[in-house]
Amino acid sequence: MGTDKNYNEELTIKRKTVSIDDLAQQINNKLRAWDIEMETNYAEEYDFKTIKSIIEKSLKKREITTITEGIATKFLQAFGTLKRRSNKVLRYKAEAQDISQKNTKDITPSSLGLSVVKNKK
Repeated sequence: MGTDKNYNEELTIKRKTVSIDDLAQQINNKLRAWDIEMETNYAEEYDFKTIKSIIEKSLKKREITTITEGIATKFLQAFGTLKRRSNKVLRYKAEAQDISQKNTKDITPSSLGLSVVKNKK
């Protein structure tokens, strides 16, 4: 059967890392490209310093000290939501015209059953 021997093994894991400045610059460059493509002004709204500050706050909040390529990709994806074109919602504003008072006794009663609405196609 098996033996109960313990052993220690030292492993080195190498990962590519990205500096905060490089990541902020990558995001800023993407925003500039989107500004040209979509005629927006995201690069002005989110300048290099603002982006760097957002990254630093996020890393601090999650207690992350090193930005790996995976984390950098997630930051780029998060800023990618800015590229989505928002749907325009039409809102109609109703304005009353020809308002007159009417006594409720003068209104003719009318009833409409659900079956009438359902069957009328």
